[in-house]
Amino acid sequence: MGRLGRSPLIASALAFVIALIYFAYASPDRLGSHFDQYDYEGLARVLASTGVFGRSLADTVVPEARRTMGYPLFLAAVTKVFGDAYPAAAFIQAALVASLPAFVFLIARDLLPARASLLVSIACALFLPFHFWAAYTMTETLATVLVTAGTVTLYIALRQPSLSRALIAGACLGYAGLVRPTLAFAILALAVAVIALGLARVRPPSVGVLAVATLAAIAIGVIPQAAYTRANFGRNGLVPYPPGFQLVLGYWQGVWPGRLSARLDPLVTDDAPHDRVAATAHELGIDATLASRYVYEMRGYGERLGSDPLSFIRANEWAFERAMEDVRGDPVGFVIRGFTARLPILLVGSIPVRYEQINSLPRPVLLVLWGAQGALLAFGLLGLLILIRQGGDASLAGALALGLLLYVLIVHFPFWTDPRYGLPAQPLVLFA
Repeated sequence: MGRLGRSPLIASALAFVIALIYFAYASPDRLGSHFDQYDYEGLARVLASTGVFGRSLADTVVPEARRTMGYPLFLAAVTKVFGDAYPAAAFIQAALVASLPAFVFLIARDLLPARASLLVSIACALFLPFHFWAAYTMTETLATVLVTAGTVTLYIALRQPSLSRALIAGACLGYAGLVRPTLAFAILALAVAVIALGLARVRPPSVGVLAVATLAAIAIGVIPQAAYTRANFGRNGLVPYPPGFQLVLGYWQGVWPGRLSARLDPLVTDDAPHDRVAATAHELGIDATLASRYVYEMRGYGERLGSDPLSFIRANEWAFERAMEDVRGDPVGFVIRGFTARLPILLVGSIPVRYEQINSLPRPVLLVLWGAQGALLAFGLLGLLILIRQGGDASLAGALALGLLLYVLIVHFPFWTDPRYGLPAQPLVLFA
């Protein structure tokens, strides 16, 4: 192997080492903030011991309403082999993160000089949010790697038409949808991007490749979960509940700075009376009516949750109705906050430190972190536009990356956003 062949291995080794450093940093208190880990590991234990995807409740297994099956299946396999999901899953996820620079390099080497390809793969290896989430039993690492692998493989399958590679691409993208349901239809966005490129007469698409990849993704990422939901809950869709709470949170995101929302949250859990909510709102300098409605909605959702899986569905139905009332009452503000709060947080809001340490970071450090991500995004978008205008393989790579980015933005626009939700689009944005 020459210098060019070794370069992705150098970047991957660097990524693996950084991921292990984050493991040492985050694992001692990993359960302190990201409570979803309890659910995923519990589902994995039940699946590994019984072969049934469900939640253990009162010495029986009940259908799972909250999570999709992709990540618990991964953790269940780890549990079967190693006896427990953690820390083995973190080491496997560190290896998965180490694959991201190599996948990015597969595209970069076709379009960029050797040195630039090396720099792109190293830049991917140095993007710390990838490594931060690898230390947790959360869906982000697996979803990001699957989407990146699937998109890169689809690029290769379209560049030199190959149905077998299209099948692999569809399988990766489909399984990403089982891991995170918001990604279930990413294949459609990629197909639309390629077709639009063909209509612009830049590069005619291979219909067979797109068809095989799309069918494989739907068969793996949509049909099994939709069948599970229909069989166990009698409802159509990937999950049996509307995205009510996510929409409620999305409506309120950006109404106040995060530090003010954090001051209101204890009023929810403390069951604070109206006069205390009003007094706190006055102290914070915010509208007392808005603060009371926020507390009411957060509390109302929590009061409707219980151990019964159907309570989660009913709580989200209630929350969806409240959210739609909120949006109808302030549609312009809701849309504006989408562009001024939800999407910026999704794209450039990552702070790769433990949650309990974020508030102790000096403001200049936060601004540097956000500014650096903003600069990367700006350069990435510029690079995508340049690629698309170049024609040939460059246009194809740019269209796929842009299609994926737009899909992630559109899917999450109405809902509460967290920077980790944007990670699946980041490797290919970094490439551009």
